[in-house]
Amino acid sequence: MRRKYPFGTYPGSVLVHNEHRFRSTLLNKLIVGRDYMLLANKSFTDTEASKQTLPKEIPISIKDEGLVHTLPGIYYVISTDGKLLDWNKKLEEVSGYSSEEISTLLFSDLFEDRYQPSIDSHITNVITEGAAEMRLPLLGKNNEGRQCLFSSKEIIIDGQACIKGLALHIPDQKRSKDARLLDKYKQMNAELKGRVKEQTSQLEKANKEIASFSYSVSHDLRAPLRAILGYSTLLLDDHADNLNGEGVEFLEILKNESERLGELIDGLLFFSRMNRKEKELITCSMKEVIEMALKEIEPVHNSENYTLNIGDMPEIKMDPKLIKQVWISLIENAIIYKKADEKVAIDIQAEARGDKMVFSISDTGMGFDERYYKKIFGVFERLHHTSGIQGIGLGLALVQRIVVRHNGTVWVDSETGTGSTFYFSLPKKIV
Repeated sequence: MRRKYPFGTYPGSVLVHNEHRFRSTLLNKLIVGRDYMLLANKSFTDTEASKQTLPKEIPISIKDEGLVHTLPGIYYVISTDGKLLDWNKKLEEVSGYSSEEISTLLFSDLFEDRYQPSIDSHITNVITEGAAEMRLPLLGKNNEGRQCLFSSKEIIIDGQACIKGLALHIPDQKRSKDARLLDKYKQMNAELKGRVKEQTSQLEKANKEIASFSYSVSHDLRAPLRAILGYSTLLLDDHADNLNGEGVEFLEILKNESERLGELIDGLLFFSRMNRKEKELITCSMKEVIEMALKEIEPVHNSENYTLNIGDMPEIKMDPKLIKQVWISLIENAIIYKKADEKVAIDIQAEARGDKMVFSISDTGMGFDERYYKKIFGVFERLHHTSGIQGIGLGLALVQRIVVRHNGTVWVDSETGTGSTFYFSLPKKIV
């Protein structure tokens, strides 16, 4: 059972009487030896009889009544039936009501009607348990709610149970903690940015070193390769009669593989140059870029082997030299992997999808199994090793690298025997 104190002897609680009115005074007083802060009520009566019951030394006088107005939150005193008996100026500031208006209100008038059960439950808990808390939005005069934490306790006034409390705006209550968290976040963010910047710099340096190494190695390999190819050609041209059939066959294999290795080195050098080349973005017609690609393709591939249809193409921001190489690789891929003794039909289209333009190139060629979708974009990857089919496996890898540098994506749909459709997207606006 919680101990009840009669009028005049409740610790720290003396009543203020001025004829028929009273006013309670809230003071911040730390009770020594306790592990909590007691918000104590100090007051006294004006009658002679009550003065005789007071101690000779009153720690805090009635002049300290103004302290309630300096509290960081809303101070309130209410009766058990919800009448507002006392409050500080903070309530007037937060609610927008004047003192005269508040004097006509019930405590529940400061909340939306739907919270009445919560308020009734809070008052009941204070009376039965001695203290309670609740979180509700305090409704102002302008109908704007402010989420507050209400901490209430029971007091005795004129022998009647009443409730006093302090309400803190929850953002105010958490401001210092949030400020510390914000400072910590800013510090962590700064550290993360520093690490990302450092790692990005290291990655760029490593990429440049790899590209430089790749270029140097490829370049240096060409000299001994030329010697191998040259001497094998001389042996076949000038000394084939001195060799048996097997020796001639071996030399032809050596010569053919040397030529293939030369193509691989040339492709690697080209791939390295494309990776190191800076983008030069301009807005231009995609159809013009495709036509530039065709001018390089036509001298190499017999036009009797394919038909080509180009749909409406947009103007878009890109590096035309790099995108031209994309079309060269995709169109050559369609021509090279055509079905034997059949003319391949190639269709190029464009379609707007959200903030991207999607370009497609479809063919009626050999196609391939969907199991190899990821493999085909690898460097030096080839799905068809049939003799007579040109290529070194760099074209589609180059396509993917260039499109990704334009903040786009590449994908493919294909089925063995029916052909393939390659897609790539480019943003309508490239940063």
